Amino acid sequence: MNNIRLYFNDLGFDVETISDTIFLAQKKGSHFMFLKFTDYYFVRYDENLSTEKIKECHETSKIIANKDFKLPKSLRLSVPNINSVFVTESNVTEEVASFVKKRSIDFIGGQQDSIFVIDRLCSKMYCAGREYSHISGEAKLIWGNSKDFKKLNGHNRSYQLMTNLFNSLYK
Repeated sequence: MNNIRLYFNDLGFDVETISDTIFLAQKKGSHFMFLKFTDYYFVRYDENLSTEKIKECHETSKIIANKDFKLPKSLRLSVPNINSVFVTESNVTEEVASFVKKRSIDFIGGQQDSIFVIDRLCSKMYCAGREYSHISGEAKLIWGNSKDFKKLNGHNRSYQLMTNLFNSLYK
């Protein structure tokens, strides 16, 4: 758990201990003048994962992160990117793995969220993966039919950061 905390510290995240098994890594950034974001990583060490526990913890993470924003989700220019990271040393069930691989969609907008499970026993990471944008019109000449915006898209930014963390731990 300390390796993961140090990883976030080295990347410039503010790391706050919530309990013995949970910490929050938080960092603000921007792409352009008015496209600001805040990345939240709620990292939990847990031996007994279930879909119900993941849902409950992730909902709690979203509530905590949204307290930092005064505007309703539909009016925000600064978007939170909320990530729940579960680290376990017990076998991840097929039910948990398939649940985590589903992408959650917020139809109102104003936030992005992802769930990651790192199985230390099997050295595997479970998540929804990259998100690709389908390109139309003249932009196809530049980017082709689809593009994964690695820094602009919060899901992809989180996926890249967590993949780098996983590779630093296990490769």
